[in-house]
Amino acid sequence: MVKKYFNLILNVIIFTTINHLQAQIPGCIPDVARPVSATFSGTATQTYNMVPMGNVVTINLQANRRYTFSTNNADTTKDSRLTLITQNGPGADKIAHNDDGGVGLQSLLTYTSVTATTAYLYLTTWDTGLTFGCITDTILPFNIIISTQAVTIPNNNNCSGAVNLVLGANCTNGTNVNATPDLNGETVCGSPLDKSVWYKFTATSAYSKVIISNAVNIGINLSVVTDCNATNPNCATTLGNNQVVYLNSVIGTVYYIIVDGYNSDEGTFCVKVENFTPLANDNCAGAINLSVNGTYTASTNIGATPEQNHENNCGSIDDKGVWYKFTASSAYSKVIVNESSLLDAVIGVYESCADQFEFDCIDNTFDLQKEELTFATNIGTTYYVLISGYFGDLNTFNVRVETVIPPANDDCSMAKQLIMNAPFVSGTNIDANPDINVAPFNCLNLISVPAVWYQFLATSNNATVIVDTSATVDVVLSAHLSCTDTAFVCYDNDTSYYGERLSFATQPGQTYYIYVGGYSSSEVGNFNIKVIGNTVNIKEDQATKVTIYPNPAQDNITIDLSEANNIKELNIEIQSIDGKIVQENTIQNVLNKSSVDISNLTNGAYFIKINTQNSPLLYRSLIIQK
Repeated sequence: MVKKYFNLILNVIIFTTINHLQAQIPGCIPDVARPVSATFSGTATQTYNMVPMGNVVTINLQANRRYTFSTNNADTTKDSRLTLITQNGPGADKIAHNDDGGVGLQSLLTYTSVTATTAYLYLTTWDTGLTFGCITDTILPFNIIISTQAVTIPNNNNCSGAVNLVLGANCTNGTNVNATPDLNGETVCGSPLDKSVWYKFTATSAYSKVIISNAVNIGINLSVVTDCNATNPNCATTLGNNQVVYLNSVIGTVYYIIVDGYNSDEGTFCVKVENFTPLANDNCAGAINLSVNGTYTASTNIGATPEQNHENNCGSIDDKGVWYKFTASSAYSKVIVNESSLLDAVIGVYESCADQFEFDCIDNTFDLQKEELTFATNIGTTYYVLISGYFGDLNTFNVRVETVIPPANDDCSMAKQLIMNAPFVSGTNIDANPDINVAPFNCLNLISVPAVWYQFLATSNNATVIVDTSATVDVVLSAHLSCTDTAFVCYDNDTSYYGERLSFATQPGQTYYIYVGGYSSSEVGNFNIKVIGNTVNIKEDQATKVTIYPNPAQDNITIDLSEANNIKELNIEIQSIDGKIVQENTIQNVLNKSSVDISNLTNGAYFIKINTQNSPLLYRSLIIQK
């Protein structure tokens, strides 16, 4: 899920940070009382000079009036920011603010006052660079224009004035023009309540639907809550030109509807509430049967309600899903969903309707794409599939289940043989299953990714595994000494879709296992793979007569040359597992048995390379265990 919804998460952070937490950023509210340069009272338009972080203007707000504050920057390169605060100095709270409401870098702040009170206008400049906060980067004064006009504030501007709606009646015309921030601008369904009005209704069935239509000059943020504190919000989904909330309702319960202008939009709309009949497969008990390897089934989650009894770790708390089931006929099965516009599908698989949590799930694509989930199945077992729309998405889709034949080298025990310095061989991780037992340890690769295995017998003291993906798939590589060992080295060039190279030191005669997995569960495709290395001309007749002990070792090792012939000098290299030389020794006037001090080396796996005066003699693994 790392790749998925970065923009969505970023938007939520921006909303929360900019619209609600800027008041806490140093400089956005004066840390000490600033000089009061003027006082605005009455109704006549006035212009004042303000220096960023230099002074404040007292604003005597009157009831039922709309105030407009705008900047006319003397320095047009500076990004101004206006904030209306409750008091001048420490302890002040933000009433309203604006950074980019005017032309270019200028600000245009509007605020509707319900009651008469005193506020203070504070000017800063805004930095979106490293500081990302309120600063002062100019001493030039700004012209601040303040104007006001009488307005009629909607009677349902807050929860206490919520307009009662009758279920099944014609839609009620409404407006949020001149509405004020509610619940201190609290964020509900991902948006602050800047311009909200309230409605309510009493549920008469277990399924209620709230519809907003005919919106003019306003982007709607619609939510249905259970009390005036906006508890348990059910968030709307855009469906055509309408905003809709499908609700699991409790008969006799009063529900509150909040209609808010997205990003402080103001306009008109029409709202209605009606009962509805849920989809037949809205619950797991009504799951529709799918034939394995059959044709696509035309489906929809329009009319689905939020899932209450099952959780999907790949989705969100407001997902609205429908259920399907199938009986497995192979060891591996794949669920495929062809998404339509405005539907980002989430797939979850459960072993029974009683299970709260899925045993597998996926959400790696966006709308108008194909979502696929491959997983191991037991032949004859019935599986339940929940397909929902991320963050409440609603629309049509097509779904299909098919058997899967994974690659032959899907498991390490079936690793495909590679020959060092041979040409490329073709490979694929399409339909491969995740290997939950062995995976890279530090290359940001998820365990639940499609992976395949290769093996090779080392014929040199180094190896480079090369994977050419031809821009079809981003892979992660790792090397293992056995099918049960954690990777001792791995690599992922996270900017490359054209292949990977993994280099490491090897011991001639040792078999190595290579893991090739997608960077994420959606990274599947074809590739070419080979392994290359430098040929080492080891004197096998001499190497078989050399003994190194103890192994594992602690502080010293002994090299026994009693059975070797005509060796006068030894050059010894000890390498870390990734091929780096960590110790070198030269022994002249070689004796039958020579001791080497390794006390400075830490616990771990190493390679020891011994050269004679003429050529390489030995290359072996060495374990240090103190």
